[in-house]
Amino acid sequence: MNLFLSHVTSSRDRKSFAHLPFELFADLPQWTPPLRKAEARTLDPAHNPGLRHTDFAAWIAWHKGKAVGRMAAFINALETQKKGKTVARFGWLDFVDDPEVSHMLLNQAETWAKARGAESLLGPVGLTNMDPAGLLVEGFSQPNYLSTLYGHPYYVRHLEQAGYAPAQTWIETDIRVPREVPQRLEKIRQLLSRRYQLKLHTLPERGDVRSEGRRLFELMRQSYAQLDVYVPITDAQVDYYIDQFVPLIRRDLVSAVTGPDDEIVGFGIMIPDIAPGLRKARGRLWPLGWRHILKARKQPEVAQLMLIGVSPEWRNRGVPAFIFSYGIQSLIQAGIARVHINPMLEDNQAIHALFAPYGPEITHRRQTFQKVL
Repeated sequence: MNLFLSHVTSSRDRKSFAHLPFELFADLPQWTPPLRKAEARTLDPAHNPGLRHTDFAAWIAWHKGKAVGRMAAFINALETQKKGKTVARFGWLDFVDDPEVSHMLLNQAETWAKARGAESLLGPVGLTNMDPAGLLVEGFSQPNYLSTLYGHPYYVRHLEQAGYAPAQTWIETDIRVPREVPQRLEKIRQLLSRRYQLKLHTLPERGDVRSEGRRLFELMRQSYAQLDVYVPITDAQVDYYIDQFVPLIRRDLVSAVTGPDDEIVGFGIMIPDIAPGLRKARGRLWPLGWRHILKARKQPEVAQLMLIGVSPEWRNRGVPAFIFSYGIQSLIQAGIARVHINPMLEDNQAIHALFAPYGPEITHRRQTFQKVL
């Protein structure tokens, strides 16, 4: 196979890079496409502040003038500083079912990472924990959700043949919303309200939405900072993600909890499942894509739990029960019958224990893969 690699450097390159999945997954109704323009901008330092402190390279594999594979490799300076060593990651890995293509891309990324002092290469991941991560290994027949990756089953075989081994596993689950708030949960909420003066913090309809978002992100930083997989983010990145997610947020699906001093001590953020709208839009807002997405946002069949966080000082005080009580009540009032839980580490027993009483069903399983260089 006559192949060559091109380095992604220009706006035109980024568009070609973003377009490849639309060719690879064109016939798969379960694939949820991103917005093409937003995907291309993710690779542009002028739009994505995460690239300003990241050594980043991306390539496209070509055969007879047609893109047949893509891949990116990167080293985040903040993660390297946190871990005390050079940490190389890869992402945006897609390719046709030809080992020559996948191995050419992987070899290029490995050479790039090794030249910068990295001892291993791990992925697929994004620049931060807010980005999609984990290669799909189970659940190929299920639709994928916003902020998750899709991939062909043969991807795993190609990585293993190239010397990569599973590193970490995530699972996604579905939960049926009960017809009413469980009595036990409501009693816990009332007890916590009396004992700790906890109360629901309602997001403003208007005003400084960014300021509210920053408060939630600061708590997220505190909640996740000690996790080995957590990648630090800058204030500019916080604003970047706020701008991305604000259009998707519905105030009734956000449960933020404040303590006696009105500080936020915990939160749960759900968004409407807009994946059906994205699939109909086929990656474009115009001319009619925005209507499909707006309809999915207003009339969702499923809510997607994106984040849940509790201040370290408030752990082991039942705050998640308080969040769940209001969250279930909001879902019932909105007529939403099912919640999809975003990827969670399979070995994180503490987080799984929170959802166990609600009978979660595993829908997808994902893994990152690593190779020692």
